[in-house]
Amino acid sequence: MVAKLHSWCQQIKQHRRAIGVVGIALVVLIVLIYLEFRFYGTGFTGKTLWDWLQLFIVPLVLALVALWFQGATTRTERQITQQRYENDQRIVQQRYEKDQELAIDKQREDLLQVYLDRMSELLLEKDLLTSEQSRNVARARTLTVLYRLDADRKESLLQFLYESGLLSVIDLSGAQLAKIELFEANLSHAKLNGANLSEAKLHMVNLTEANLSNANLRNAELYMVELPKANLREAVLNKAFLQMASLKGADLAGADLQEADLTMARLNGAFLPSSILDKAILSRAQLENACLAGSFLKEVKLMNANLKAANLSMANLEKANLTRADLSAADLSGAFLNDAILRATKLTKANLSVAKPRFQVAENTDFDVSTLTEEDLIKFNFRGARLSHADLSKAILREANLFRADLSFANLGEAELNQADLRYTDLTGANLLGADLSKANLSEAIVTQQQLDQAKSLTGAIMPDGSIHL
Repeated sequence: MVAKLHSWCQQIKQHRRAIGVVGIALVVLIVLIYLEFRFYGTGFTGKTLWDWLQLFIVPLVLALVALWFQGATTRTERQITQQRYENDQRIVQQRYEKDQELAIDKQREDLLQVYLDRMSELLLEKDLLTSEQSRNVARARTLTVLYRLDADRKESLLQFLYESGLLSVIDLSGAQLAKIELFEANLSHAKLNGANLSEAKLHMVNLTEANLSNANLRNAELYMVELPKANLREAVLNKAFLQMASLKGADLAGADLQEADLTMARLNGAFLPSSILDKAILSRAQLENACLAGSFLKEVKLMNANLKAANLSMANLEKANLTRADLSAADLSGAFLNDAILRATKLTKANLSVAKPRFQVAENTDFDVSTLTEEDLIKFNFRGARLSHADLSKAILREANLFRADLSFANLGEAELNQADLRYTDLTGANLLGADLSKANLSEAIVTQQQLDQAKSLTGAIMPDGSIHL
């Protein structure tokens, strides 16, 4: 009750002028009525409705106009006051943030200068290059300082370590280097295993033989970076930008490269077993002699890539685009290639046969499947490469080993399959229109005569029934 009364009083205070105008109008009206009665009697005789309306409407309209004007003026004044207050608060906040930024910047600069002085002292007086104790102190101090510095000063610190020859001496594993920006810096042989380099910009940086195992390079920009023989085992590189990067002989076993852009990257002889490259872009990449055994390459783009003699055994290449890629002498044994696009792909002497892994048949006993005879392989029911529904039109498969491969409903139109090993291969529903099957071995293959009649040539081929086509 008290609260309502207080609220009502506040409203009255806010509209005092309007209430005053209404009060004056009422007083004037009462005085006029009194004078009418006093000097002219009741005055009702001869008065029309319009006369009465004129008497009451004018004061009422004036009162309403005054009330509206008072309300509008109050609202405008309130808005102006609020806007001034907000502007003042914003200016105060901006000044405070600027002062804080300057203070923090000065602290970082002082911290860097103290670090450089202490490190120089360790280098000159404490035999940092050879003393293990001094190196441990230097490592602890470096990691602590790196955590508190901004990106620009981190770059200065790393440059100091390189110039002083300490970059390969001090272990920077686990260092916080997120969003750091380096251009043409030399970080060769750096020990950065487990370091956080997410969203870093390392354009044309030299990281030759650097240790980046288990490092976080998510969304990092590594344009034309030099990483030959670098250790990137189990590193996180998903969505990283690695166009034209050099990764020759690099160790990327178990690395996460999902959706990474490796266009025109050089990965000759790189070691990538069990790595994850789903949806990665490797167009025109150099992967000659690279090891990708057991890797995940689902929906990867390998158009015009060089994969000569690459090891892709047991790799998952489902829906991969290998258009015009060169897979000559590549090992694709046991590879999963369902719905892959191999249009005009070169597969000369490629091995697409049954996988031949080593597996344990008894405790402490390894058995090499490659020693099994053909009859043993059939008995164990091993399957070859899975290429069902794959587009192999115009593919070059001369002398390719497709023993027991699944090519059901694959498109082999105009493919070159001369001298290919197609024994026990499933060609159910496959398109063989214009395919060259001369001297191919189709013994026990699952294929109809109608399909074979569509082939361009069967000269010298061993037919499914064992006869030789003339």
